[in-house]
Parts: sequence; C-alpha cells; structure tokens
Amino acid sequence: MLVSQQHFLSDLSSRTGLYARIARQADRPALRRLVALDAESQLAHAPAAVRSMMAAIRAEFRAADARPAVDVLLLQSKPQGEILVGLVQADWSERSCIHVRDFIVHPDHRGRGIGRAILNALCTAATSSRRRVVLEMFYDSPARHLASRQGFRVVEDTGPMTRLEWAA
Repeated sequence: MLVSQQHFLSDLSSRTGLYARIARQADRPALRRLVALDAESQLAHAPAAVRSMMAAIRAEFRAADARPAVDVLLLQSKPQGEILVGLVQADWSERSCIHVRDFIVHPDHRGRGIGRAILNALCTAATSSRRRVVLEMFYDSPARHLASRQGFRVVEDTGPMTRLEWAA
C-alpha cells in the first residue's frame, strides 16, 4: 500500500468515524449491491426506458474500468463490516495524480458529510504527495455538485461521463 493511500485511509477514518480498508474478494457481492443501489437511486425519477438504458451504460463503464491497478476502498460502520457505507475506486499508481474512477456513498448515508469527507481526505492525500485528484463520474451524479463546491473543476465533458480535477 502506498503512503498516500495509507494517509487517505487513516484521514478518512478520523474524519468520518468509519472503518476504511481495501476491499477483498469476499466483498464483491456487497460492492455489487451498493453499485446497483446507487444506480437505482440516481435513476429513480427517470422514465423506465431511460432507467434501463442508463443502467446498462453504467454497468458497461464500470465493468470496462475494472483494472488491476485500481483499488476499491470501502467504508464500513465497524471493522467487522456490519454496514457497507460507501466505496472509493481509485488508481494510486500514477505519479502525477490520484485517479478516482468512482466513489459512492450508500443512499441511506447521504447528507451526513461522508462524500465531503472523502473528497477532503483525497485532497489532503494528494497535497501530501504533490499530486492532483482526478474524478470521473456520470454527468448526472449528485457528487458532481459536491465536487464543484469542494474546488474541483470540469476539465472534460464527454456525453455520459465528466472528468473533474483538483490541484493544490
């Protein structure tokens, strides 16, 4: 585990009171449920045809983006994993940036400052390792507005995906 990644995990745990760790193979079913729940909640008010189309696009993007260098960090209510609260999928191997492919806060835990804490901890880790933070997200993600408020700026907007960047 990289120093900046360790810094992120401990900083995030102290900011949220949650337990943060790298996901293991056994976590996959819970992570899949969280990703599906996130898509469901974002598409709740869309017409059925749009929901099925966007769900397929999201699944395709997320499946295509699963790379060995990308770690999935999960947030739990307790070390034993009683409740999965969120995830951060990030590539920490790039020298110039921390590339966040996805981050999700469980719909039941939104509005409690967890998303803000994730972004703040990412920015702190990036500052200490002299890197930028790059976020990729769907154009309609509620996290896009949160990221903008936290100082991220849009650097690329390509249809369903948006790339935002933060630099110290």
